[in-house]
Amino acid sequence: MYIEEKKLLSDFWVIGISYHKSDTALRGNYAIDENQYSAILKTAPAQGVHELFVLSTCNRTEIYGFAKCPNDLIKLLCQHTVGSHEDFFRNAYIKNGNDAIHHIYNVSAGLDSQILGDYEIVGQMKQAIQVAKEHGRVSWFMDRLFKSSLQSSREIRSKTELSTGSVSVAFAAVKFIKNNLGQNNHAKILVIGAGSIGRTTCLNLLQEYAPLQIYITNRTQETAEQLANNLGLQTLDYNNVKESLVQFEVIVVATNARNYILGKDDFASDAQTILVDLAVPQNIDPAVLLNKNIALANVDDLSKINDETLRNRTAEIPKVNAIIGFHFHDFIEWYSMRQNVPIIKAVKEKLHELNVLLFDTDKSKDKCDVQKALNTMAMELKKEGEFKPGCRYIETMHKYISESVS
Repeated sequence: MYIEEKKLLSDFWVIGISYHKSDTALRGNYAIDENQYSAILKTAPAQGVHELFVLSTCNRTEIYGFAKCPNDLIKLLCQHTVGSHEDFFRNAYIKNGNDAIHHIYNVSAGLDSQILGDYEIVGQMKQAIQVAKEHGRVSWFMDRLFKSSLQSSREIRSKTELSTGSVSVAFAAVKFIKNNLGQNNHAKILVIGAGSIGRTTCLNLLQEYAPLQIYITNRTQETAEQLANNLGLQTLDYNNVKESLVQFEVIVVATNARNYILGKDDFASDAQTILVDLAVPQNIDPAVLLNKNIALANVDDLSKINDETLRNRTAEIPKVNAIIGFHFHDFIEWYSMRQNVPIIKAVKEKLHELNVLLFDTDKSKDKCDVQKALNTMAMELKKEGEFKPGCRYIETMHKYISESVS
């Protein structure tokens, strides 16, 4: 279902909160799960917002949409999360028009990711757009913009080194584990959560430490068993997690839980344990660090792990910006011409009438002449990036009539 009304760039906004100005705990207050996303999309029209999508990851929560003012989008976000308006305004960013459009290109490229070039954002954006489409909240404008940003992202991936090498939050988690665990290939590792992040973490662990004793657990046992069978892992019943923690040297948590699932009382005081919290909101209470035998890292901590790969990626930024610039300007040009479609259709009808009344009743010739005039007008509208349909409409009509008379 597509919304076909005219779109003004001045009404297009992105409002968001991200790692740039907020930590994991604060971002967690604005994180959106599937149920919250569905509720936002369903209630948005009642607040005058008919076109939008929400991108919620461990790095950011953003709403892209058309609204008379950004407060309409901010209100939607705060109504469906535990985050306050005050915290949002202190830490948020609000972009409008061209700036909002440019932002989506940066995000899809991985240029705005907490770990530069992290390509996982593309899959997350695809999913966010698809859900919005299913609710009828995506128009021709957003559909074209998203496809253009994906095309730009693919070109960046194929023509630059921005996303080469193994650098992601999951990979950084493995580096943190390695730094704390050393070469202990006999350690037992428990991964709680069998979603995309949990799966990627398991793959990275296997590449770095195989053979390893890796156990996977998930609230839905079938999901855990499927991942275990695919990767050759072992499973642990989710109901037995807490009583089994003492068996593991490393525990990675990546679930969709909205609160802490592990706290300081869940760990023995004399047990050396490495904890990695990949969830937003956080799933491990930071108070576990009161136990001196525990090492803990969350997504913000992991993003600080730097290496040669990231330095090489940074050198690619000028190339990336050039590619983004090309696709951005191409989209703006398309949008400007798209806005003139109603004018061109109206002129087409009038030209047909004028041609029949004044000059020729030959329909095939009429069709050819009219199309020629329309092509001329379209070129005039496109010249020099200026869009002044009134003046050029008159000029084109004048040219057409003059040529026809002569």
